[in-house]
Amino acid sequence: HNSFITHLDFSEDSEYIQSNCGGFDLMFHKNEDGMVINSPSMLKDIEWHTFTCTLGWSVQGMWPEVTDQTHYNACDRSNKGGKSIVAAADITGLLHFFHYPCITKGSPSVKAQAHPGQITNVRFNANDKFVYTCGGADRTVCQWKIT
Repeated sequence: HNSFITHLDFSEDSEYIQSNCGGFDLMFHKNEDGMVINSPSMLKDIEWHTFTCTLGWSVQGMWPEVTDQTHYNACDRSNKGGKSIVAAADITGLLHFFHYPCITKGSPSVKAQAHPGQITNVRFNANDKFVYTCGGADRTVCQWKIT
């Protein structure tokens, strides 16, 4: 990467890592030796154990048509039930829920105002019954029940 690492995920088999950086790059590496995968299409069928990278094929539909690449600070894919939801935290304090994978530009989301300013992070709990958000300016951690 050419900047600090912002997000990091391991494949289900722990053979690969995907990561984003502050320079808004998406990179793939072999876990064993750190070798860069220069052909991301080689990993198109890889299942990811977690998905927190805000840049990637399976979350490209959450991004607005016009953006300066800072719209979403964080995202997290649900853990169970077909891994079918991704929660995304934006800079305006909105928490978005998208179907996963979210590949179509302009994909609709269910939104909720979670914080008065930016959300710095978001995570599902282990059984996907709750989502936790970290506020920036308000310095709070909130728990949201998924219904």
